[in-house]
Amino acid sequence: MKNLTLFCTLLLLMAFTFSSCEQEELGCTNSLALNFNSEATEDDGSCVIPGCNDPSAMNFNSMATYNDNSCTYYGDLYAGSFNVTETCTTQDYNYTQEITSDGNTIILINAFGWSNGDNNNVSITVSGESFSGTFEGLELEDQNGNTDPCAYDIQGQINSNNITMSYTIYIEGENGLEEYDSCDATLTLSTGDLNPPNNTKSLY
Repeated sequence: MKNLTLFCTLLLLMAFTFSSCEQEELGCTNSLALNFNSEATEDDGSCVIPGCNDPSAMNFNSMATYNDNSCTYYGDLYAGSFNVTETCTTQDYNYTQEITSDGNTIILINAFGWSNGDNNNVSITVSGESFSGTFEGLELEDQNGNTDPCAYDIQGQINSNNITMSYTIYIEGENGLEEYDSCDATLTLSTGDLNPPNNTKSLY
């Protein structure tokens, strides 16, 4: 009986010793990571996965652990200097429109060439290849420094070779903001210099 008890005790000791030798290997278990460890049996949270980790970006990578500056935004699709062919209710125009971007925000610098001042920059938040909105709190300035409050209703669409925008401009009148003109503009990417409208857009 004593021999049986001793034998069982030895078996238990051997089993304990064997299991204690099988320690888990900590490391990165994600095969997409730069520091993937094929021998790791337990992930220790050390995985290094480069990519765009900004949820507002077009190429957001939910698995990225650090931003590698690869993020691209919808605003980038609209940015540039564009030759504009524009048909308005009053007359037609040709000029160059500059559009800047910061993430998903684009700015039409002196939108559609209507002002001689700096308060006609339209800021638009975009989340795709089209947008629409009403933009207020703007101001038009003529050659003599006279100013009028204004606003725009704008619809924009990115096409294969250009951007199209349809807009209505409103100018402050006796009864508040009143419709002044409606236009359809086609913007084609330009490699030349910025040019003002061929026909001066005058409100006076």
